Amino acid sequence: MTSQTTDAEKKILEYPTWHITPRLDDSIDVALFKGGNHPPQKMPGEFDWFLQKVVSEIDRYTKLPDYHPGSPDYLKSFAIQIGNLRGRCQESIGARGVSTFAIRLASDHAPDFNEIGIPEYIREALMNPDMQRKGGLITVFGAQGSGKTWTAYATIIEYLKRFGGSGYTIEDPIEFDIAGWIGDKGGYLTQSDCTKIGYARAVENSLRFARSILFVGEIRDSKAAAEMLRISIGGQLVLTTMHAKDHQSMCQRIVSLAQDGGEPQAKNLLANALQLSIGQQINQGVLQATMLCASGHNDVRMAIEKGDYTAFAQALDRQRSEQSAKSGSKYGQR
Repeated sequence: MTSQTTDAEKKILEYPTWHITPRLDDSIDVALFKGGNHPPQKMPGEFDWFLQKVVSEIDRYTKLPDYHPGSPDYLKSFAIQIGNLRGRCQESIGARGVSTFAIRLASDHAPDFNEIGIPEYIREALMNPDMQRKGGLITVFGAQGSGKTWTAYATIIEYLKRFGGSGYTIEDPIEFDIAGWIGDKGGYLTQSDCTKIGYARAVENSLRFARSILFVGEIRDSKAAAEMLRISIGGQLVLTTMHAKDHQSMCQRIVSLAQDGGEPQAKNLLANALQLSIGQQINQGVLQATMLCASGHNDVRMAIEKGDYTAFAQALDRQRSEQSAKSGSKYGQR
């Protein structure tokens, strides 16, 4: 897609999220989002060509027989393609039956690992060769719009550039349309849009593919969470994102989902699989990140296995102090 994207399409991709609300008086409200915590912007007139084609696609899909309530195949989400631009449209019905359609476009390039805004010590931890060899689970959590997927994708691409191997992503929808060869060390990326089959089936399907790193986007399915833990404990490096407010609630949610998905040993699996937990938030447009390292820290692993997450606060303080001392030494504080 990169080589074919026109200049007009590249301008559209600067705003990967669109909210389109057709009004009863035939007017259309449009809000554009650059991502993260950027405020919505009104659509410039030069984008009208794209809007008209999207509205035409919305009108076509919403008139299909299997789109209406009562149909066994009823889904309020569908894929769209306008020229070289691909994305997914999700309907949300508001007051008086007026719907807003959220369009999420797939970008044709991944974010740069060194420019996503997370601290250097977290970037170094994510590229730790020992973790690459041992596998395990990396979680990136935060509120909606906190840049979780950007961090995840930047990590995957950097991993494939440095270590080679095969990456496999499971998403709903695919946010970066960049499947294929990555870097010059034999890295290859395969992507799976699980919109129609669901996360659980997609994770199961991924077992048939050779991969050295697996990305499960926005884990919220119980069976998928259970299978994800089983995969990560078996030597595969697994990366996932999820909505959570802190490291404690992230662990609680994964354990709860996996137990609901039929895995009674969820706490034990998470305690042994978790390598890094990274929390993100956007504050006045600036990314802020924290990291809890479980690998090599028995207090963190024991807390997860016992379900006593109150120990996380002390572990975080200790790890921050250790990291501060390392940073001071690295940058010449004697």
